[in-house]
Amino acid sequence: MVFSVLRHFKDSSSLISIFIKNLSFRMFANLLTKTVSFLLTVWLTRTLSSDDFGLYSFTITLASWFAIFGGFGVSNALLNVIPERISNNKNASEWVLGGLKLLSVGSLACFLFLFAFSSFLADFVFQKSFASAAIKLAGGFLVLNLIAGFFDYFLVSLKRNDLAFYATVLKEISRVLLIFFFVSSGLSYIGAIYGYMLSFLVFIIFAGYVGITKYGHLFEGKALGCSKVLSSSKWFMAFGISMTILLMSDLLLISILMPIRFTGYYSVVVAIVSALVLLLPIGLITLPLFSEVSSSKESVERRFRKVFYPTVFFTLFISFVLAFFSQALLSLVYPPEYVEHGWLALSILAFMIPAKNIFWLRIQRLIALGRKREQLVFMVVAGLINLFLDCILIPLYGLPGAAFASVFSLVLVSFFVRE
Repeated sequence: MVFSVLRHFKDSSSLISIFIKNLSFRMFANLLTKTVSFLLTVWLTRTLSSDDFGLYSFTITLASWFAIFGGFGVSNALLNVIPERISNNKNASEWVLGGLKLLSVGSLACFLFLFAFSSFLADFVFQKSFASAAIKLAGGFLVLNLIAGFFDYFLVSLKRNDLAFYATVLKEISRVLLIFFFVSSGLSYIGAIYGYMLSFLVFIIFAGYVGITKYGHLFEGKALGCSKVLSSSKWFMAFGISMTILLMSDLLLISILMPIRFTGYYSVVVAIVSALVLLLPIGLITLPLFSEVSSSKESVERRFRKVFYPTVFFTLFISFVLAFFSQALLSLVYPPEYVEHGWLALSILAFMIPAKNIFWLRIQRLIALGRKREQLVFMVVAGLINLFLDCILIPLYGLPGAAFASVFSLVLVSFFVRE
């Protein structure tokens, strides 16, 4: 696949030059986060009971869902709005302050909702009365996660990926040490969540201090009204909701429809596939090849065709290998019950690797052709189909049904964005 890409990319001198264009502090930060998450998952599955690890996974899943609504897409909007305002000599500080205000209000509202209705949600929605404490923890988790995300994207929007990376390194070191300390002290999954939350706080302190110290002028003046900020961030919020439904509805519905330990089983499977997707960043490698020729439809289409089939064959090969050895791979690092309940789901979810990479290639093509709105429509439709399939397949087939729904939905997205 690599040689095929090299042969067709006439405008790029070598694959190394493509990597240099794309590999950055940002990718290494994501890789570090995924690696630490994977290693902590291995340790936690061997330290906590399956029910407690399920509650740990459930807390993070629930927080991720509510963070989409509480964050209002502000952090992602920063990446577009701040550079645009600075380049056009517009007041960027009013948007930064307004965005932080809107995000703070939204995250606080979600926290209060989860705290106030934790018993109701546990008893009547998830039908697990013991999950009330986890739901309350999810509220605190999402607040710190959203604020940390804001300062992370703030630094990235100013092209200070180096500072964001250093903050991430500090956060991940803190996460490992704090989770190890709290869990070893006998606090079980609650201790693991405490450690995770405090690592966000470490990130906020470092990134916030550096951001305010170096770019204090962007935190001065009057804040833009929440409605005006929302007008800029609503597309990113819609995009985040559609992505969450598409990629995380399975975990949420498993938490509702199955015993809590199955949330942990499935999160292990998802962690393995996510790590492999990150290690095969084909979409990242090819991004400049589309952006450089965004003015020419013919060039975009020609280059898309030349990378598409090598990507399909290469990632399918990886998926077949992972599917064939899924049981052996799980047996190497996870307890027997995770192998028993997760191997078939991993064999199916392995095909998310080609599905995701092909999807991002098609999305890059749409963006290069100036069809960003169509991208959102396709994702919403596929997300709703994924949600529908999850509701049908999880009660019937359990974790394999959830895995099939995810893969099928993403393949469906790729089919939709074909033209």
